[in-house]
Amino acid sequence: MINEEKILKAKQTIKHQLFDFNVTIAKLKLSSNYYFVSGGCIGSLIRGEIPKDYDIYFCDESFAKPIISLYTEDPSYQNEVAVIEEKYRDAITNVNGMCITENAVTLKNGLQLITKHYGEPEVIRDTFDFVHCKPYYFPKTDKLYISEEQYDLNIDKKLKVNNTYNLTTHREFKFKERGWTWL
Repeated sequence: MINEEKILKAKQTIKHQLFDFNVTIAKLKLSSNYYFVSGGCIGSLIRGEIPKDYDIYFCDESFAKPIISLYTEDPSYQNEVAVIEEKYRDAITNVNGMCITENAVTLKNGLQLITKHYGEPEVIRDTFDFVHCKPYYFPKTDKLYISEEQYDLNIDKKLKVNNTYNLTTHREFKFKERGWTWL
């Protein structure tokens, strides 16, 4: 059974984490309706853990481009991009050590702006490897969407495949190292 108190607390934490990002969106005169937060952060929050990052997915590439450009091209905003430790840098792909890849731009505040693909939550979440990663917070509705199955998998730390095409042994190993087991 879903614990509504845990869900409300997770939602409030995500909203707090997004405050500065939403201010940036407002400065660009963009609506905050075209992105959502999904991935492991929601499960971490409902288990009382500190998320590694908050994955932000954009519903529309035309909405994402000015935001991504701001963080990657504007010197005053580049300071907000996370920096990769020098020993892990690849001089060709990590410009100035900034954590910018072909898949995402990672900010120092823990937000990870996903640039790999764009689309509505229902479309993007179907590409996720595991079911427990599918809950999402959508600013457009100010709701955190999580099924009872997704909730239970996160609380019990159980793995269930959502999309075999995107399943990798690296991700499976990562979760098993963190105490996850197969359903």
